[in-house]
Amino acid sequence: MSIDAGFLAFIRVLSDGGDEDQAVQLLTDALADAVPARNEAEAVACAEAVGLLLRMETTPETYPLVAERLRLLGELTAGVPTPAVREACALAELDAIEWIHGSDAEADAILLVDVLRAAEAYAARYSDPTEPLVIRRARAEALLTAGLLVRHLGRPGNDVARAFEHLALSLTGEDDPRLRTVRLHALYEASKTRLSLDDGRAESLELLQRVIEEAQGLPDARPLLHRAALLLLDAEDDDPASARSRADAVLALPLTEETRRGFAQHRAFLEEVLLRVPEEHREDEAETSYLALTERFAAHPDDELRDGLLWALVLRYGLQGEQSSRTATSLRVLGHADAAFAGDHSPVTVAARLRLAARVAEATAALGDPARAVALSEDLVRRFPGAESDPELRVPFALAELERALRLDDLGRREDALALLASLPERFPPLEDLPDASGAVAQAMYWQGRLLRESGRAAESRTVIEALIGRFADAQESGQRAQAANALFSLWQSPDASAEERDDARTRFAAHFGDDDDPHIRGLDARRLLTQASVEAERGRKDAAVALLSSLLARHGDSTEAGIQDTVRLARENLGILRVPTIAQADSASGARYRDLRARLDEADRAIGSGSTAQAEAVLRSIIDDAGAGDADQATVLLVLAALDGLGGLLEEAGRWEELSLVAGRAAPPRPDLDTRAARINARAHLRLARAQARLGDPSSALNVYDALDRFAEGSQDGDIVSARETALYNRAVLLDDLGDVHAALAAYDRLLWIQQASVPSPERRLRAVKALRNKSLLLDQLALFADSAAAHRQVLDIAGTAPEPAVLQRARPSAFALATCFARLGDHRSAADTYMWIGTAHHLGFSAQELREAAGLLKLARKEARRQR
Repeated sequence: MSIDAGFLAFIRVLSDGGDEDQAVQLLTDALADAVPARNEAEAVACAEAVGLLLRMETTPETYPLVAERLRLLGELTAGVPTPAVREACALAELDAIEWIHGSDAEADAILLVDVLRAAEAYAARYSDPTEPLVIRRARAEALLTAGLLVRHLGRPGNDVARAFEHLALSLTGEDDPRLRTVRLHALYEASKTRLSLDDGRAESLELLQRVIEEAQGLPDARPLLHRAALLLLDAEDDDPASARSRADAVLALPLTEETRRGFAQHRAFLEEVLLRVPEEHREDEAETSYLALTERFAAHPDDELRDGLLWALVLRYGLQGEQSSRTATSLRVLGHADAAFAGDHSPVTVAARLRLAARVAEATAALGDPARAVALSEDLVRRFPGAESDPELRVPFALAELERALRLDDLGRREDALALLASLPERFPPLEDLPDASGAVAQAMYWQGRLLRESGRAAESRTVIEALIGRFADAQESGQRAQAANALFSLWQSPDASAEERDDARTRFAAHFGDDDDPHIRGLDARRLLTQASVEAERGRKDAAVALLSSLLARHGDSTEAGIQDTVRLARENLGILRVPTIAQADSASGARYRDLRARLDEADRAIGSGSTAQAEAVLRSIIDDAGAGDADQATVLLVLAALDGLGGLLEEAGRWEELSLVAGRAAPPRPDLDTRAARINARAHLRLARAQARLGDPSSALNVYDALDRFAEGSQDGDIVSARETALYNRAVLLDDLGDVHAALAAYDRLLWIQQASVPSPERRLRAVKALRNKSLLLDQLALFADSAAAHRQVLDIAGTAPEPAVLQRARPSAFALATCFARLGDHRSAADTYMWIGTAHHLGFSAQELREAAGLLKLARKEARRQR
């Protein structure tokens, strides 16, 4: 195989396409068969081939082959000593050094020293300042690599900095853009090195600023300019405003390439700048930056660049499952972009525009306006005609239609939702020439079956579920199988299903999905086994329950999935409960004692169930009194703890705080040798003890106990313990509030809100968060921190928008008025007026007629004040 320009072009195509192994093999074979070049063109091609091979093939493991490659280079080109061949050989030799930058593998120090010596020898060989520009560039690159290797090898910092400074000095006065870029790179590395030393900081910062100034005029130096600006941001801790202003100046520069690549480089720098903004201000800065980015590039003439901007917005602000505060930001940014791109009709940007518009509808729904979300989704049909049959739009449009159906159901338009869901399988059938939208279809069938069951149309629901299972239970895509699995899971979880239907759903799940390796489906399988074990235990079939729990542990006991681990933990505990403790079977005094205490605890449970609390209390006290007789095994200790827990509950309900303090104090000390059941009792005892001490007028002790519970529960994933911790954090904040310690109370409310973010949302947690935010806003008002108070009220309204539960709405309505009051106190009467106007349209909050009349009156006053400000 001859080596010529055409062959080398083919090799580059292979390499760029990801088939580098084949490219290396072809080059190796061609060079093995090559004969010495007869003319300049052949010699240059041979040199380029060797350079390509060195660049692609060289790794720490193959480095010993470099010498042989360079020897072959000399043999193949020796007969044609022209300047062009000499330059081509010099570039090939440089590849024998520069490969080190692209190596992912960790090279040992000996190899790095070898490469360093090769770089120094290369620089010495081509040190004549009259060398052609190509060789002078290559020599500069080699010296820069040598400096980087010297630093990596741990040479003294001053020596490293001087080496870079010497290289920069040697290139001073060069006009060539590449040599000027290498010079600036050397100055940057020198400054970076000296910043880590004890002296020379001021000079280093000044040098860094020079790099930034000079690099602005060199397109090739833009990545270096970005790195220098970021280093300055990191270094100037004492003057962050000045450093940030320089970063903003870099962001304002024209792109080096008015293309998608140039925009990507610009945005990557922006993201790095934002990472250096204090966390409490980062999202606000990001919102401002991305709004400005949209304004700057939404009308750019390059289609690919605009497409890059749209995808950047979708990926940063269009992800689902966000917190409501982030969703509000997303809606502002995406909504602004959607409007800015309204006149864009390019086929290049159409896919990103559809996804962005769909995300706007989703964010609108997440913020409590499903009616507006439905309208936006319906408008997609007009804005993107033919989306169902468009290869780029088909799948995202199917998902948008699914989202629209679910929002129709939120509005109470269930029949419209069901009709739309039923249409999706027909509108998006699998077709060979179009992308498969089966993922959206599977979800639609799942929701159709579920909504039909919730509507009482069980027969129709079964028909849809059967079709879903028949079509997707054996699908290759795990996401599609998961919808069929979800349908069976929902069926056995449904309160409307009969016991026979639930049993049948679990049996069919085992048949279809018992051996599935998808993590989500495996989690459902673990829950199936746990549920079935509970059912068998309730039916008195303890042996069957034990067998099911043992199967669960055998199948899923080694799982690393957090959800499955929780199920496994519960299975182990239930297994411990179902299996008769060894002590209960022992023919000894300890065994007899355990059986007696167990019988008395069962008697107390029956007494509580029948309302005989006095009898239950007497029995529980007898268990506790007998507990002091000698050492006890773990099973007996757990029985005593259960008795303390039961008695504590009775005393708390009766408000007998002194007695509760004594009983809870005995149950509160943690017992790490026992299981989660004991830890739950410990957590409840902490909570009761703190409540009792607060009621008895000892708030200091109560605060200490709440703090102890916070520490005790930290890191626990158990729902009961986590709930006890969150209740304790709220009670602690309220107690500090009642004591008049405003700043401590504010910190306590913030800690509660921060801790609850990690928990699965629930009505109880949402209500607790709303109450905490309302209390926090009152304290902020006392401190005249009205902007912070307004932020708290916004959070309340966000929660109410996503979860319109009666208890939440009851507190959200006053927050809407309080938000407007905060704006007025800040002198922002325009925003106050906007808030009162919003109250009139926020039907989801359920304002009364009186409240709406009040808002209308206050709106007039706010508008009057706003006019006075003009």
